[in-house]
Amino acid sequence: MEQTTKDILNRKLPDWAVKNHPTKTGMSAIHPMAIIDVLNEAFGLGEWEFKSEYIQCNPWTQKTRNGERSMYMSAVKGMLIVPKHGIHIEQYGGSSNDDMGDALKGGATDALTKCASYLGVGASIYKGQGNTEPVKELSTEEAFTLLTQASTLVELKEAFMSLPGRLQKEAGVVTLKDQLKTSLK
Repeated sequence: MEQTTKDILNRKLPDWAVKNHPTKTGMSAIHPMAIIDVLNEAFGLGEWEFKSEYIQCNPWTQKTRNGERSMYMSAVKGMLIVPKHGIHIEQYGGSSNDDMGDALKGGATDALTKCASYLGVGASIYKGQGNTEPVKELSTEEAFTLLTQASTLVELKEAFMSLPGRLQKEAGVVTLKDQLKTSLK
């Protein structure tokens, strides 16, 4: 998968797309249209598909302050498929509503949102970090650029120490740092 596609999948969602969950305190809800927009932009319109399978939808009675309310509770299996990338993700969703059809649609939407999260969509929200931009991982080439921009030993040390641990251990990065260290003396 291209980095551009990964960046689209992992970026911050629009502010309108994330709201407080209507029934679960301290939880967020992601608008399903935002998920669809991200998938369309990342993979292309018509280049991904979502299938859902009905598992069950049972009536139940919700007790409220104003009495009892007839509801439906759904369970749905969802499958997000992106043939070009060999992606096939399955997940379950559920929803309750006083309309059986809306309970089933809500369950499918819940499953789609969960499947998309496996690709990074809304990841910061699921991690409890809020709706934020992801931390961009530096590539080896970017680390080389950062190190070669140093004009003093102090700048070289600061640049090297700012690299993620995995890059500080990478042989090519360490070799370049040592070469630059020698040339800056």
